[in-house]
Amino acid sequence: SIVPEKGYPVAPQTLTSATVPHPRTSASLPVLLTPSAALEINAISESPHCSFFVDSAVVEDGRFHVLTKVDPVLFLLEEMEKVMGSYSPLAQIKSTLDSPLASLLTEKKVSHVSSTYNIGDDAEPELTFKFSKEKALEYLATKHGRVLAVLQKQAFKSNPTNDASMKSASFNTGFNVDTENKDPGAAPAPASDPAAGSEPEV
Repeated sequence: SIVPEKGYPVAPQTLTSATVPHPRTSASLPVLLTPSAALEINAISESPHCSFFVDSAVVEDGRFHVLTKVDPVLFLLEEMEKVMGSYSPLAQIKSTLDSPLASLLTEKKVSHVSSTYNIGDDAEPELTFKFSKEKALEYLATKHGRVLAVLQKQAFKSNPTNDASMKSASFNTGFNVDTENKDPGAAPAPASDPAAGSEPEV
């Protein structure tokens, strides 16, 4: 059975399966793809011996498979750094990346980890992108901060009388990039204007 992430309905006919390298371990990770999202598959089971009844039939595998929406940029970050050494349009970047997740990249997603440059004009603007280590670190640090906040909130709920649990060593990960006022969901910064400065490195 498939349980979609809350608020994210999944139509089975729109799903395709794929395998991608895990961003941390490089181990093969099965995912399901929709036209606009990548869904990580997580199996949940309270017991290795559970099963389901469906009408009069017994389903031996009693696990729930929960689909969680994931950020394709996190899976493609290493390869994006390799292929985005110079300013390139989005279509070229997507065609260069060897991953089924490349089709999910948008200008907004790519701009989180890259600097932008407009090579078009006011009538037909065309953004190009070049990988930026600084912006990538800021993006990762912001995501890290959000996860940390959730873990601290969960720790406080489990033991509200012990505020020290929210500041324990278990939350001190050493990820010290300043994330104040960094929001990966914000609109991309305006592209550079060729008339205002020198040409970018290509």
